Amino acid sequence: MTPILYIMIQAFVTLLFAAALLHKLADIRQFITVFRDYRIVPQTGTKAAAYMVLLAEGVAVLLLIIRPAEGGILAASLLSAYALGMGVNIMRGRVYIDCGCHWQMQRQGQKNAKHMLSLNLIFRNMGLAVLALTLYLTPLYLTIAPPIGADYLLAVSAAIFFFTAYMVADILIMQARVIRQYFGRQYKQGAL
Repeated sequence: MTPILYIMIQAFVTLLFAAALLHKLADIRQFITVFRDYRIVPQTGTKAAAYMVLLAEGVAVLLLIIRPAEGGILAASLLSAYALGMGVNIMRGRVYIDCGCHWQMQRQGQKNAKHMLSLNLIFRNMGLAVLALTLYLTPLYLTIAPPIGADYLLAVSAAIFFFTAYMVADILIMQARVIRQYFGRQYKQGAL
């Protein structure tokens, strides 16, 4: 792995977790409500467990910056746990609950936007977990050559680009049902 690719993955995963953490901290009550809806922990322990998730995400952000290999393990573990929670609820038939990953829509002023559970979200989280795990499997010191200043600039710029592309893809996943309905109507009407 090249240093540019490593730093790009590190910056991307760090941006992802920092944005998710800031979203949760901006409205802790809403986060606790979403967390409670998953029904993974007993109702009496929901608030404490939600705060532990916030703490774990904060630690992940810090580790991704100063100890990316360890941060990658924690980030992959959190993403896998979120995917597991989604999978459990999908198996229970509870796809209508909010996944809690709709922070992009809230930033656009859509406070009541819901991102319902789907297999797409599980696949997304598992793909992100694999990406985060590469930070552990290929530490920076094992890359081809030591990074220089231009490597950092290029890698962070690429990470910002891919983070933006990720946000767009996430919104498309959220709107998948609407898009399918729209194109299904267009196809039936002969427009496509």
